[in-house]
Amino acid sequence: MLCAESKVGEHPEAARAASIAAKSLWRPEAKGFRDAFLRAVKVRDVVSPKGIYTGRAPSYDVDYRRIHSVVERITLGLYFWEFEQPMPSELAVSVLDGMSINRSPKTEREAVERIAGKFAGSDFHSRAGGCFKFARKSIDESVGHIWSMRFFDGFDFIAAAYDQREHGPMYYGPEYVDELRYDSRGT
Repeated sequence: MLCAESKVGEHPEAARAASIAAKSLWRPEAKGFRDAFLRAVKVRDVVSPKGIYTGRAPSYDVDYRRIHSVVERITLGLYFWEFEQPMPSELAVSVLDGMSINRSPKTEREAVERIAGKFAGSDFHSRAGGCFKFARKSIDESVGHIWSMRFFDGFDFIAAAYDQREHGPMYYGPEYVDELRYDSRGT
C-alpha cells in the first residue's frame, strides 16, 4: 500500500512494487487483501494545498492496523538480524507512523520528535535498492530498543521494542529519550 501513495514520488522501486502488487491482486490467494483494498477505494474531491478544487480522483482509506502489523513483523526480523536470535517474549513492539504522530496530542508529538531527533546523523542501513532504510538506538536494557524506518523515501515509522512487564502497553517513556545511544552492527 505504501508504494501506491502519491508521496513516494518517482521512486523507481515504488513504481515497480506498485506494478507487481496490482498484478498480484487478482491471484486467488490475494482474495482477502483484494476485497479489503476494493472496499477502501473511493472517489473523492481533490483540493490543492492552497485550497483550490482540482477535480475528483480515486483514493483509499488506509488500514493503519494492517500496516502497523507489517512493521511489527519487520521489527521482529530486524531484531533477529541485529542480535542473531529471536526477540525475547517479554519484549513487545509498538509502532508509530508519521500520519499518526501528526494526529497525536502535542505532548506525544514532542516526545516522538525528541526520539526521532536522536536518529539525526545516524548511519541508516539501506536495503532493496534504497526503498527501505533503518537505524536502531538502544535504551537502558530494561526498556529496549527503538528503530527508525523509512520506506520509499516518504514513509517514516518508529518501532519500539520494550519490556511490557515493566512498562505496560505502548510505552515510549520520554524520560528515557535522552539516554538513547547509537548501537548497530554497522553492516
